[in-house]
Amino acid sequence: MKYIFLNLKRFDIPPELGGVNRLTPTPKWGWAVVTGVQEKLCPLVKECRFPIFFPEAHILGANAALMPDSPVELGCQGVFRQDTAVGGNFGAFTTGRTAHAARPQAGDNAIKKLLRFLSTLEGLGESDRAICAFAADTIEDCYGEHLGIAFTDEPSGRLTCISGLAHTEEGRLVMGYNIRYSVTHKGELVTAGLEKAFAPGWELRSISDSVPMYLPADDPKVKELCRIYHEVTGKDATPYVIGGGTYARHLQNAVGFGMETDTPTGLPEGHGKAHEPDEAVIIDELLDAIKIYILSILEVDELLHR
Repeated sequence: MKYIFLNLKRFDIPPELGGVNRLTPTPKWGWAVVTGVQEKLCPLVKECRFPIFFPEAHILGANAALMPDSPVELGCQGVFRQDTAVGGNFGAFTTGRTAHAARPQAGDNAIKKLLRFLSTLEGLGESDRAICAFAADTIEDCYGEHLGIAFTDEPSGRLTCISGLAHTEEGRLVMGYNIRYSVTHKGELVTAGLEKAFAPGWELRSISDSVPMYLPADDPKVKELCRIYHEVTGKDATPYVIGGGTYARHLQNAVGFGMETDTPTGLPEGHGKAHEPDEAVIIDELLDAIKIYILSILEVDELLHR
């Protein structure tokens, strides 16, 4: 027996409130999802069950739509009020392994796996399968090679490219790409590569470019931060460059300076680190971080006023 899990947390919010629900009015959303899966998806995939996770408010409506011997199974999960604000995060159809977009090589992209599955589904038309296959090809690797935008440099390494969100609008596939290009590269070159990669019939829209910021490892401020880290922890610190969109981008003459370590947390692989399930921190290291931050503010301030 195969299982296809659908995590639909926060998918019930309509567009006017910052969500993606164009299916039905919110009070009927749970019922509509289960009805649609039973009528349209289940006949296409035989010998398969569909566990669907809903916000608690939709469990009763979803349960009312269940048919006798339905392959749909129901589960629920909590939703915090702040999660439903405009611009908040939304859940996803996930069967892969989560990873930070700056280090996508550690993950297993669920969107790619779903697109590969759909591209082989005989219940879909030939053109729809071709669209899914092409879209999966664009994220086959996480370095932009299949899109023709791969790039690397000495200070920051390889460009990374993922798709972290996909949905349909009026029957058309819409994919969001998160591309973090190297510090010596140019955003306009990335855009030009994307325009060349996507054939007629595809539309590029909502392109934004957050220009990289970079301070070399031999900058006096970077060297001072590394010295303080070593003084408190006794460990050597080698600064590195990542494709993260931190607060440092919005400040002049700044770097991202945090406390993520490689100390084992006792959690299973794929858990505990940034943006992974059960994200965690070692308490003793958190206390060390407080010392490091205090000393850093004092010492760097003195350095800037010399």
